[in-house]
Amino acid sequence: MRQIEDFVNALTDMDWGWWPMVSFRPPKERDIDNRVLFKVSPIFGGSGLILLVCFALLHFTSITILNVGVSYLLGCV
Repeated sequence: MRQIEDFVNALTDMDWGWWPMVSFRPPKERDIDNRVLFKVSPIFGGSGLILLVCFALLHFTSITILNVGVSYLLGCV
């Protein structure tokens, strides 16, 4: 299990995995804390919007402001 954890940590320490948020990446010897998560969550929240659009296209439903807000917040969480 330790080898898997070391492998995953090595992947997350690479700059390409943090693009376009390389400036938010903590030093490799420091763990990711809540401040870093708070900074990157709004960026990853966009994934909720992408899922909303895909769902709407597949099910032919309309996209409302409420749907966009909820999808963004769920993506951040």
